[in-house]
Amino acid sequence: MTKKNEMQQLFSYESLAEKANNGDAEQQYLFASKIIATRTDENRLVDAYKWLFLSTFLKYEKAQECCQFIVNFMTMEQIESGNKLVDEWLAEKDNMILECKDTNFSVELKSSFGGKEARSKQLH
Repeated sequence: MTKKNEMQQLFSYESLAEKANNGDAEQQYLFASKIIATRTDENRLVDAYKWLFLSTFLKYEKAQECCQFIVNFMTMEQIESGNKLVDEWLAEKDNMILECKDTNFSVELKSSFGGKEARSKQLH
């Protein structure tokens, strides 16, 4: 495989989606950027917001500014939809972490994810 093909594979939509879903804050940021750059559907900003919010939650500093920026282009309904996606993702990961001690979630997620009580304090 050539270097160009390796880079394309590394930053493919599917590859970024998988890594973002595994809790890697930098990959969540990159995936949100990919969504904004490549998608044209009406849910584009909502999905990007979800990943930027999660990346911010996991302390990836670059994501916070981007998240604040795209909120300027979203309706309240879109923000509420994005927050619902965030809550669903966090609830799913909360259950998975409790069920599996040896998951492939990122170290960031494991170290900063303190369950619902800690999350509500951190988000509000």
